[in-house]
Amino acid sequence: MSGSATLRPSPVAEPVRSQGHRRHRRARSRVRMPLAVAAATQAVWLFWWAATDHRAPAAGYGGADPYGLYTAALRGSVRLAGGAGPLALAQTTLAALALGYTVAALARLGTRARWTAPTALLLAAAPPTGAFVVALAPDVPFTVCVVLATAAALRLLARRADGTLDGRGPVLRLDLLVLAAALLGLGTLHPHGPLVVLLTAAPLLFLLGGARRRIALALVVAVVVPVVLGIARIPGVHRPPANTVHALRLGDLAVAYHRDPGAFTAAERADLAAAAPLADWDQAGERCYRAPEFTGPADRWTTLLGRRPDLVLAARLCRGQLAWSVGPGPAELGGATGVRAPDTTRGPLGRAAAWLHTAFRVPQLDWLLWRGATWSWIACVALLVHARRHRLPAALPVGAAVLLAVQAGLLATATGQDHRAMAPALFLGPLLLTLVTAPRRRNA
Repeated sequence: MSGSATLRPSPVAEPVRSQGHRRHRRARSRVRMPLAVAAATQAVWLFWWAATDHRAPAAGYGGADPYGLYTAALRGSVRLAGGAGPLALAQTTLAALALGYTVAALARLGTRARWTAPTALLLAAAPPTGAFVVALAPDVPFTVCVVLATAAALRLLARRADGTLDGRGPVLRLDLLVLAAALLGLGTLHPHGPLVVLLTAAPLLFLLGGARRRIALALVVAVVVPVVLGIARIPGVHRPPANTVHALRLGDLAVAYHRDPGAFTAAERADLAAAAPLADWDQAGERCYRAPEFTGPADRWTTLLGRRPDLVLAARLCRGQLAWSVGPGPAELGGATGVRAPDTTRGPLGRAAAWLHTAFRVPQLDWLLWRGATWSWIACVALLVHARRHRLPAALPVGAAVLLAVQAGLLATATGQDHRAMAPALFLGPLLLTLVTAPRRRNA
C-alpha cells in the first residue's frame, strides 16, 4: 500500500510550470537576441571602421549640418584623438544598437530572428549601408534616428495591439524615451528635420492613442528645440544657412525658364540676365536634377509660385527624384545616383573595402543597391501585407510614417542626387520586408 501511495505530480501543475518556463525563455530571448545582433553587426562594422582613413577630416564631409552639432562632435573627436576615428566608431555603435532594437521591435510583431538577424548582418556588411555608417556626414546619425523612431513606433503599435499601451513599466518608458530622443535627433540633424517631425506627428498621435500625451510632448520638444537653436545665440551652435533655400529657389527659376520662358515678363527676364546669361539659366533648367551653382534674383520665386505653381512643382519633383524614383535620371544631365567612394586605408583591409565598394557599383543593380526609393516602396508593400494578414490596419501608417516623411521632406528640399539622403530606406526596407514572414496569429 505504501508503494501505491507514492506522490505523483499534479496533472494541472505540470502544464502550468511548463507554460511559465516557456514564457521565461521567451522573455530572456527577447533580450539576448537584440544584444547578439548588436554585437555581431558591431563586429562587422569594425571592418569598415578599420578600413577607413579617419586621419584627415579637415577636408570636410558631405551633408548639411543646420546647427553645427555634428561639426562640434567632429571637432571634439579631432581634439581628443587627432582624427575622426572616435566619432566614426561611435556611429557604428549607435547603428548596431539601432539594428538590435529594430530586430526586437519586429519580433514583437511576430517576425522570427531567423530572418531579421541575417538581414541585419547583411546590412552591416554591404557597402551601401556598411561603408555609409563610418562616413563623416550628419546623414549618418540622422539615419540612425529614423531607424530608431520607426522601431519605437512599431513597438508601441505592438503594445496597442496587445492592449498594454496605456500601462506603465520600464520597458514602455524605454520605448517612449527612444522615440523622444530619435525625434529630437530628426529635428536637429538635418535641414528638413523639423518638417519630417511635423509630418510624422499625425499618424503617431491618432493611431497610438494610449500614449498620445507622452508622444505629443516628444513631438513638441522635437519641433521647439530647432526653433530655439535657430533663434538663440548659443556658443558653438550656428543658425541654419540661408543659402540652401536660395539655391532651391534658383533651381526652380531655372527649370521654369527652361520649360516655359514665356512664364517670365520682360522685366523678370532682364533680372535673370543681369545675374547670369539666359543660356546658363536654360542649361541649368535642363539639368534639373541638381541646384544651379550661380546666384541670382531668388526673390522672383514668390511671383513664379503664384503664377505658375506647376513649374515649381515640376522642378521639385525633378530635383527630388532620388526620393520617389526607382531609377536614376540621365547621367549627362546630372541625374545619376551620387555615390562617394570611402576614404580607405592603404593596407589589406582598405584594399578589400575599396574592391567590395567598387563591385557594388554595377550599373544594372543601381536601382536595388543604392536607390532608397526602391526599398521605401518595398517597405510599404511589406507593411500593407502584414496589416492585412494580421488585421492590424495601423501597421502601414505607423510603420512607414517616418520613412514617408523623410521622402516628402526630401522632395521639398533636395539639392542633388546623393544616395545618402535616402539611406534610411536602405536600412528599413530590408528589415521591414521580413514582416511578410511573420506567421498569422491564431486569433487573426
